[in-house]
Amino acid sequence: MGKTRSTIIRTTISLPRELKARMDKAKELINWSALACQAFEDKLGEIAARKEKKTQMSAIERLRASKRKTDSAEYRAGREDGVKWAMNRAEAFELQRLEELRAEIEDSPNCDWEEYFTDDSQTYSAAERLYFSVHPEHEGNRDVAKWFWDKAIGDDDQADRNRDSGVFLRGFADGAIDFWLEVKDKI
Repeated sequence: MGKTRSTIIRTTISLPRELKARMDKAKELINWSALACQAFEDKLGEIAARKEKKTQMSAIERLRASKRKTDSAEYRAGREDGVKWAMNRAEAFELQRLEELRAEIEDSPNCDWEEYFTDDSQTYSAAERLYFSVHPEHEGNRDVAKWFWDKAIGDDDQADRNRDSGVFLRGFADGAIDFWLEVKDKI
């Protein structure tokens, strides 16, 4: 069933004289209006896609800001817990080993300090790896690592979430190390 006159609007477009002459010489039957309509549809599709990408980019930027805010809160909480642990429970050798670990990682061309806490390709979690770096004599003993973290940050649901957060753990380590750097020369 063809289109009725009420669904079609006649409009005028301007063409370069040379293009119109080549169109007139074409030997094939071509519906130039349909071809032009398709070109218009394609262009409108491109415009819509760009708008969608802009909208998507806006959403991505908003979500990035949200993640930074959450990460920042987790980092601060970890840092606070790290300082508390360093002040109240940590042994000097534990803090020294943490300092050495960070220096070793920062000097490594294959890994950086932030990546150390987000690398999921390892056998052990970041919390376990951090504990085993401080206590290599317990390497592989997940029960002892869990016991350490239960004592250091608690054993409730929030502590479990923190133990699984690389951002929190990095804050914990940074807080403990920074406290150690402030006091180690006075010991």
